Amino acid sequence: MGDRSGGTLCISVAAMTAVSVDIKAKSFVSGDGGTLSVLQDVQFQVKTGEFVCLFGPSGTGKTTLLNVIAGIDTEFDGTIRIEGSPRVGYVFQEPRLLPWLTVRQNVELVVADQPDLKADVDNLLGMVGLTDFANTYPERLSLGMARRVAIARAFVVRPDILLLDEPFVSLDAENATRLRALLGDLWVSRPTTTLFVTHDMRDAVELADRILFFSARPAKLVREVTIELPRPRSNMDEAIERLARDLVSA
Repeated sequence: MGDRSGGTLCISVAAMTAVSVDIKAKSFVSGDGGTLSVLQDVQFQVKTGEFVCLFGPSGTGKTTLLNVIAGIDTEFDGTIRIEGSPRVGYVFQEPRLLPWLTVRQNVELVVADQPDLKADVDNLLGMVGLTDFANTYPERLSLGMARRVAIARAFVVRPDILLLDEPFVSLDAENATRLRALLGDLWVSRPTTTLFVTHDMRDAVELADRILFFSARPAKLVREVTIELPRPRSNMDEAIERLARDLVSA
């Protein structure tokens, strides 16, 4: 698709590679007028149908990286290559629900002009446990419920690429556990190429095929680990906790 103000998005690469990232540098203007370097020399590929977690401490630039891949942020030095002309689903840190629309209407909004996809809304609301809240407005939802709406909204477009930016942040441990299991089950039933940002190793081990570890800012890719645990994993607490501890201490 050509030059995007410094960054370039190219369509169609090797058959089994859904996303190829080559970011030489990404920076912002700091408050004092200087330059804040956020990403530096980040290169990796994501295979078609792979679930990849981007792991690192808060504030390292993982959200910025996701926004660059999504095409939301085009001010970078490098290239993002994407296979075909993919439909992208994005779950942001905040649910971003429109308060004047019901739960069903918030999900329908992204497929309003696609009747074949719109017909799947109620099915997805059932899968995320919100059938009884379809006509409820966001102000009456808990944070966990609002995040489930956001996940349903991302899946309803039948994405070729799914981007998730810490969708469990600010949830208590019980709700985070439930939402992790729900997302894992939903992904198994509707597999798609996924990039998931987190700083919680439990999230990464339970959900990912592969974990990419990033350094402190400016973020660099310093390590990657393939997760060999079979799916589904939501009932493998001991194995997940043990592996998560081992990876954090390595």
